[in-house]
Amino acid sequence: MRVEELEELFHDIDEQLDQETTLFTIGGAPMLFREQKPATKDIDLIASSETDQESAINALKELGFRLPSIGIDYEDLRGRKVEVDLGGFRGIPVSSRMKERVESAPIGGLDKLRLMLISNEDNIIFKSMGEREKDYDDIHSIIFNPIDWGVVLEESEKLTRETLTSGETPTLFPGFIAVSLREVMEKHGGVSEDIIKKFEQSAIRLNEVLRRETKD
Repeated sequence: MRVEELEELFHDIDEQLDQETTLFTIGGAPMLFREQKPATKDIDLIASSETDQESAINALKELGFRLPSIGIDYEDLRGRKVEVDLGGFRGIPVSSRMKERVESAPIGGLDKLRLMLISNEDNIIFKSMGEREKDYDDIHSIIFNPIDWGVVLEESEKLTRETLTSGETPTLFPGFIAVSLREVMEKHGGVSEDIIKKFEQSAIRLNEVLRRETKD
């Protein structure tokens, strides 16, 4: 989908909504709106409440989207794919801090749909967790814009600490980001060694915390 098709889809969703619905979009869609890539194959949406998730899914069904027997993306006959998650994307939460950094999608004429774009900094975190070649390419495109690496580092550290205290499987977010940035640097350049080392050092420190807590 190109940005024009994306806008058309969100207008169609808006027309089918029966109540005000807030959705956060990550991955390719924010990149399209920011002219960081020409097209995306699928749309990743995140709802903060079950009510908003159900509202969005019902709208998609009214538009002819169906959930295949294998997979988690709703798809229509035109091959458009949309995933609507609750609270986060495949185990990665949209934190309250991330919500403070979002911006409204530049789409006019929406009535019930509030579509929010995740920040460049937070999109780097989500893309880093994908560990796919195309995600590394997307990160390279994102960092052509000014990036506050302090925000990325702080958010990744807080997310890690939150997994340590939540009882979930601990995730060293800075480590994933360090690996992704090194892949980007080796393939494209554009990332300094100093930045990568900050994430590597953070991952080492947090891993020590994890080891101590595991022993206790």
